[in-house]
Amino acid sequence: MKIASHHQWKENEYQPRHDWPGDTLVQWGGRGIVLGRNPRSTAFFEAFPDEKVSTAGGFIRGEGASIEITSIRQWFHEIDAEAVHDNEQDSSAEK
Repeated sequence: MKIASHHQWKENEYQPRHDWPGDTLVQWGGRGIVLGRNPRSTAFFEAFPDEKVSTAGGFIRGEGASIEITSIRQWFHEIDAEAVHDNEQDSSAEK
């Protein structure tokens, strides 16, 4: 896991509780702005998986009342996705 370089000086009091696989880049913030019909400010946690982890591209974002809650929710979502993927691979191997 790699932590975005701006966390050396900004919002550096938080450290992720869970290690993301490979060279996944992570970043977070206490007041991210969400644009749209109802703009709002929220805590967020983002993970950008590297190509060794996922070739799908993009990133995973969680939002919540605090960075800690957001990162935990996101981590559990990622674990669920891996379990589903592993199950699908096991099922196809049995055929």
